[in-house]
Amino acid sequence: MRIFAIKNEYENINEEVAYLLYYEKEKTFFIEIKEDIDPLKLPYICYHFRMKNEYTVNSYWSKEWVNERIVPRDRQNIGMILNESGLDEYDEFSLLLQMNGRCSQDDFYIKEKKEIPEFIRERFEYKVKKCDLSKFISKNNKVNFLITNIELFNSMNLVCGGFGIDFANNIFIKDKELYDLGVDIPLSKNDFKKIISFSIVNTKEACEILDCSRQNIDDLIKRGKINPVKEFDKNKLFLKSDIIKRNW
Repeated sequence: MRIFAIKNEYENINEEVAYLLYYEKEKTFFIEIKEDIDPLKLPYICYHFRMKNEYTVNSYWSKEWVNERIVPRDRQNIGMILNESGLDEYDEFSLLLQMNGRCSQDDFYIKEKKEIPEFIRERFEYKVKKCDLSKFISKNNKVNFLITNIELFNSMNLVCGGFGIDFANNIFIKDKELYDLGVDIPLSKNDFKKIISFSIVNTKEACEILDCSRQNIDDLIKRGKINPVKEFDKNKLFLKSDIIKRNW
């Protein structure tokens, strides 16, 4: 993980107002907002989270903030731009670094930090709990359709960094929500078996989900589209959620 201060250059104050976290393997962004900061000093997207007393901007909206600051993927001359930038392919993070996170429409930029601020460390101290999602999902109008969409529900994935869980990489339930509805563990050995059985698939099962050959799976791995969690001589294990996402 790499972490960057989001700084506000307005009137040369250069104040750190939030922090951008980037998980390199997953290519995922999160923004953590300082609790004592004036909301009016925040980027527009962060302002809306702060006004709801939310201090973590989920991966979807964090990436949207990044996308506002880089050349869009569908730019007509994107090939020439990538070539001039020394990039073989489109990569949000590399483009963000080249511009130091600057954008012509506001006064924010990013600067890399060597250490994680203490208040973010404290947010990471939630303990693992066992959660029953059925009541939460059925009572939440934003996600209650998950109950009837089994394929979408089975795409559930633990978000890198422990920020929560997501479904198909665009429906997000925050860690605090899970923590508040959870009960203390320890989990039983049978619980761990169920978790592994639900979460992991082998090469054959991945081929069945994607309706492709083993050669296609090997090609996806070479191109970094999927990443095995463990490899054997004639088989590989994958997170089931990563494989399902290839269909979305």
